[in-house]
Amino acid sequence: MTIRKRVISLNSNYRARSGKRKRASGKGKEGKGMSDKGGKTASHKSRTLRLVIVVSCVMAIAFALCLAACAPQENEVVQKDGKQEVTQQDGSEFSAVNAKDFTVNDAGVFTDTWYNREILNAGNRGCGSCHESMYQTIHNLTAGDYVHVVGQPGYGKDYTYRDCTVCHFGFDMMATGPNLKDSLHSIHMSSQEFKDNGNCMSCHAHNLAGDMVLWDDYKYQAEISGYADIRKEISMKMDSIGIGNSNLADVVWDDSFVLQDIAFDQPISTFEDGTPYFFHAVNLGLPEYTEEEIANWTVEVSGVKGKNVWTLDEIKALPTTEKLLTQNCDGNINNGPLISTWVAKGVSFKDFIDACGGLEDGMKAVQADTYDGWNCFGFSFDVETMLEDEAILAYEYNDEQLTEAQGYPLVLLHPGVGGAYMPKYVTGLHFNDSAEGFADNWLPGATNSADKTAGWMYLEDGAEFKVGETVDLKGYVYEHMAKGHKVSQVAFSADYGHTWNTIDVPADHDPAVWLTFEGTWTPEKAGTYVLKVKAIDNLDPALETTDAAGFPDECANVIVKVTE
Repeated sequence: MTIRKRVISLNSNYRARSGKRKRASGKGKEGKGMSDKGGKTASHKSRTLRLVIVVSCVMAIAFALCLAACAPQENEVVQKDGKQEVTQQDGSEFSAVNAKDFTVNDAGVFTDTWYNREILNAGNRGCGSCHESMYQTIHNLTAGDYVHVVGQPGYGKDYTYRDCTVCHFGFDMMATGPNLKDSLHSIHMSSQEFKDNGNCMSCHAHNLAGDMVLWDDYKYQAEISGYADIRKEISMKMDSIGIGNSNLADVVWDDSFVLQDIAFDQPISTFEDGTPYFFHAVNLGLPEYTEEEIANWTVEVSGVKGKNVWTLDEIKALPTTEKLLTQNCDGNINNGPLISTWVAKGVSFKDFIDACGGLEDGMKAVQADTYDGWNCFGFSFDVETMLEDEAILAYEYNDEQLTEAQGYPLVLLHPGVGGAYMPKYVTGLHFNDSAEGFADNWLPGATNSADKTAGWMYLEDGAEFKVGETVDLKGYVYEHMAKGHKVSQVAFSADYGHTWNTIDVPADHDPAVWLTFEGTWTPEKAGTYVLKVKAIDNLDPALETTDAAGFPDECANVIVKVTE
């Protein structure tokens, strides 16, 4: 069974630079006030429309500049160690681009064998061969007043092109960014540095089907050795001619790979130094609300029997609850950083409904109004499911007031669903009689939305270990709670997925919270290893997923080198 992941635009850490309006700081003073929804909604719709138009126009421009660090007329080019180091001279915040000479062969993250160096030329291929950091390349990228919406990735990761295609496939202006396929090709091919030092094979590879694919995917496949993925036949042929590790690329096929002494946990997410890590997605850009609007913020409620207008102070005066939960971007790929876990503090959804006097007869779903206009694809959420999953109206994360990117001043969190369905900047809750959309995607009997993911943590391509030395490896697994699905096992492979060695996760784990794992590995043979990890679904162990662009996305991959 193959499930395609839904897509949501990743717009994090946006900030306006125009200074035309005084924005609330995210620590504004809450108070009583505005209950005239008509006037408020009209101005809100106007702001949202302007924002959508501006964002749609400038995003195409902004990403067309994404590789402008290669523009020859604006850069100083310094030859160093067989590559041209290109730096900006115009005051922008692009990172250095190492325009490596494709003719100076390099094995890259693979072991330095003749085949990997002279034939594959692996070190001169893929985004990382020129861009030291994809995050730094696009960090603070601007077009006019618009700042590219990307936050620092967690877990020791850098962004990959797949983290971009989560949003940038151009099908839906409200949910995705502009398509990058043409613009990125045009920028590369019009760059003098790229023309002097690179070619199509700098980014691409030809697979056995004759298709031009991206190297950053192809490098994790068995075809890298020049043959189809048929281990027995490859091994026999390579052994007969004395090729190391039974394949041309010197990749060790280890069918026994699994972590030993593995331990599981469900902690809050942090950077390696222990600082809390939050993944943010703001789908229509950060709202430019004012201090006055925050002071007069209200939440209007319909479909209830009692009180139907609430100020922030009144909401905060209700009984408080705390809930540990994970937010996973609907477009987060395996091995992606778009997932984080924290303790939310606020008012339980049940307590809020009770404070409103209960629901009117027949009300069984709810839609949220938001300041930025994001409507969760128009879904109405099933109230019974939200109560069972302990949904919460939250105003603090980890005992800190929400930031603008987190949804200040108020978010509606539904544990176990995708991040796209946790609306921020909540201004209204409207109960109705139909869970339209939600039932088709999340409730038992639905045909969509089982979305599992796994990732390595603080382990990137090119990591080097020694034969016989024990190392600690860490990672995570998670699955949205659609239709009763949850993670039942974590599986490991080091023979391109021919063998998956599984370990059961704790049966009593909270399925609304990710599971991190940590264990040991002692490599016994020198060579290159392609280590894989994936989450196993409890209801369908063979469940596979694809990424937003429709490509297979079954597991997290990392390439490591082991030396004597």
